[in-house]
Amino acid sequence: MKKLLMLGTSLGSLDIVRTAQALGCHVIVTDYLPPELSPAKRGADEQWTISTGAVDELELRCREEGVDAVFAGVSEFNLDCVLDLCERLGLPCYFDRDAWEYARNKARFKELCRATGVPVADEFRLDEGDIVALRAGSPASPEAPDASLRFPVVVKPVDGCGNQGVSFCHGRAELLEAWQLVREVSDNPRVLVEEYVSGVEYCNVYALADGEASLLCVRTGFKQPGYPTNLYILGTTVAEHVEEYVRDINPAVTRMLKEAGCHDGLAWIQAIRDDEGRYSVLEMGHRLSADMMFDKMVTMRGFDAVRWMVECQLGVRHTADQLPQSQEHAFRDCASAYLLFAERAGVVSQIVGAETVANWAGPSASQEETASVELLVHPGDAVKQHQLVGKVTFHSVDCDGLCEMVRFINRELRIVDDDGHNMFVRFTDLGCVSATYERSLESR
Repeated sequence: MKKLLMLGTSLGSLDIVRTAQALGCHVIVTDYLPPELSPAKRGADEQWTISTGAVDELELRCREEGVDAVFAGVSEFNLDCVLDLCERLGLPCYFDRDAWEYARNKARFKELCRATGVPVADEFRLDEGDIVALRAGSPASPEAPDASLRFPVVVKPVDGCGNQGVSFCHGRAELLEAWQLVREVSDNPRVLVEEYVSGVEYCNVYALADGEASLLCVRTGFKQPGYPTNLYILGTTVAEHVEEYVRDINPAVTRMLKEAGCHDGLAWIQAIRDDEGRYSVLEMGHRLSADMMFDKMVTMRGFDAVRWMVECQLGVRHTADQLPQSQEHAFRDCASAYLLFAERAGVVSQIVGAETVANWAGPSASQEETASVELLVHPGDAVKQHQLVGKVTFHSVDCDGLCEMVRFINRELRIVDDDGHNMFVRFTDLGCVSATYERSLESR
């Protein structure tokens, strides 16, 4: 029996543990969390309390225990440590340092996109000297470093993830505040200042084998009106303009992934399509995506992405003929992730309805319609505004089932604060989702 070490607890960690166990592995989970705060540890065969960043200590323990594989969920810090450990221990890893650099460094990624014909947002080059001049200079000066800027702009660290350090700026004062925010979360001297692009945001996932890429799914992020523009509540395979993306953008993206050295595992790109049909690719990931709704896509695609990734770490060499057929048209089935973001800061008092939601039976009473609930908070936890506190992933045979499930979650699931108020942002813009679904099918 092979031993697989999982670094950390994050969204989807328990799915990975169960998948590895189903493949016959003895699974160990390590981090600083006690088991009562870690579903992954409670589901594992063995638990360690070594911090995921203690690579020297982990290397020694892995050698002592005869660990055969190392993996992590969606945390890029933990995946940094996975790569370090795999190199030290001579273990297989689906990514190498060159490919990982493009996923971790947005500036290098944009350079690669330009070289391979992938469209990206315009960038304005500013450095620390420019920021000093802006703080001292006159806003009206035509020689000011920001004279060529076209506000609004997006300011972000080159090495951030999960919207950390990202700001939307409409003028000089906001730009200076955003620059300082980046400096607080990143040591990289480079700061990205890009044109602000608005439109429909996509997260498109690719399965990889032997240097070839297949488009697993095109996914759309839906926001609840009235909340921050980067707070996507519902991620789903309901998506229009699939044929357009496949025809006009996909060839360049697959070329870019090959040039980046993304040979195995999964990769994804985030992109925005504006109202005039222009695409801007924002960033890439070379890992499982944070919504972790891949188990809800197995029925749709006949492809288990989590199993694929675990097999990579176990040394299985996938071939291109094992890849799923690349998506060409919009799906009728819907795989979705309802991300639960805290509407306000507070302390969790109780959680009600999680088991009810997990036992959901869709309107078609089909076994294909399933739901999973994963919570990141417990009673007594302090929560910040807009903190991710959990997710519900589900599969439905059509958009009617999707909408019914969202209504069911809104009705049954409550994360309650000390004042008796529900804490998470409820998604209600189902008319937009249904309209998108109908338009997507018109082009099939």
